[in-house]
Amino acid sequence: MDIQQQFIDEIDPELLESHSTTQRVRDYPDPLTFWAFLSQVTSEDSSCARTVSRVQAWCRQNEVPVPASGTGSYCDARQSLPVEMLQAVNTSLCRQLDVNLPTSNLWRGHSVKAEDGTTAQMPDTQPNREAYPYPSGQADGCGHPVIRLGGLIDLGHGGLQDFAHSNLQTSELRAHDQLEVYLEHGDILVQPSQSQGGNAQGFGAMGWMLIAGGVLVAPPVQSPRVNNRPNSAITSRGSEHFQPFENTLQSE
Repeated sequence: MDIQQQFIDEIDPELLESHSTTQRVRDYPDPLTFWAFLSQVTSEDSSCARTVSRVQAWCRQNEVPVPASGTGSYCDARQSLPVEMLQAVNTSLCRQLDVNLPTSNLWRGHSVKAEDGTTAQMPDTQPNREAYPYPSGQADGCGHPVIRLGGLIDLGHGGLQDFAHSNLQTSELRAHDQLEVYLEHGDILVQPSQSQGGNAQGFGAMGWMLIAGGVLVAPPVQSPRVNNRPNSAITSRGSEHFQPFENTLQSE
């Protein structure tokens, strides 16, 4: 497909083949489904019908079997894409971004990474209701199950290193624990102000653990205000942790 040629240098076809589970599937093998899915989410007309039309045109051009015009087979193939394949592509792209990151995108020589989270509604199915219960106070059958997502983004190039998921009853720290493996010595971690409920004491406990491992943690900031005293620092809830952080930077 056209989009495959656009990303041929970034997404190695052999990488897709190595994670494919459909080597003998005729109409929608995993690599073709991957490119079709990517073209779908990056196109103005993102309908499944238009995506199938693009696949048919590509198949005719390359003289390979042309799938039927119905969208059912494509949707089934898309849903069955191996998660390992998608993770491998993301990991490969992030590594390429790391290798090509100019030093000017670092902050005082440090790689800065941000940890943040969000929530999303899930289809209202029984398995999802069991794994991701409704928010508290919501009546059964009203609304949708909700999933909590936490991600780690490299602010130098904008790549999403990885994400973790859980239900709403699980602490946000669970996502941090799963993402901590991507933090390296000398990295600076920026956390949202609401992390750990905005509790400065809770931040300090985790922050100093990370600093001991060579990771510098920018403290959460809520409603910053500038002190009227000359040469004063910005103060906020949790500001008592600014001084150790600055001392760590100056000692390098």
